[in-house]
Amino acid sequence: AECEDRGSHRAGSNGKQREATRTEPKARTEEATEREATGSNRCLPQFGRNRRHKHQFLRATFVWLKNHPFMKEVTVRELKAMMDSGEDIQVIDVREQNEYEFCNIGAEHIPMGEIIQKADQLSKDKKVIIHCKSGGRSGNVVNALTARGFNNVANLQGGILAWSAEIDPSIPTY
Repeated sequence: AECEDRGSHRAGSNGKQREATRTEPKARTEEATEREATGSNRCLPQFGRNRRHKHQFLRATFVWLKNHPFMKEVTVRELKAMMDSGEDIQVIDVREQNEYEFCNIGAEHIPMGEIIQKADQLSKDKKVIIHCKSGGRSGNVVNALTARGFNNVANLQGGILAWSAEIDPSIPTY
């Protein structure tokens, strides 16, 4: 078996291990050194450098991605454009009541803890944009709703903080 110092241990005829014989590592090519420096080869060592392992990893990754689709997201500029054009959308704020009272963008308020029970209030026919303070909680809500069959929901990237920074600075941040 290979050991840390690239030596190999061999059992002698009497069953005892002989001293490790040191083998020199292969010369590194400039390309290999560059790949390691840029980090492009970072995840491969755990799968070995053998082609079969790489393909198994890629196949497993593809299966995972197929079963875990990426969450749909909308930027604050895209949301603003939808609102300005009069597009028929539903915007839901999943923050807590005190956060909503402090500042809001006029969205319908359904707290995160109640959204699954009140899922019947979500439109099935139009885009539903979910937002929170920064996008984390709303992302979890979008994933939960997507898992329950809602494929018309999207997360607002950056939440109300991004809205305040990019669209309406009069909205206070906290």
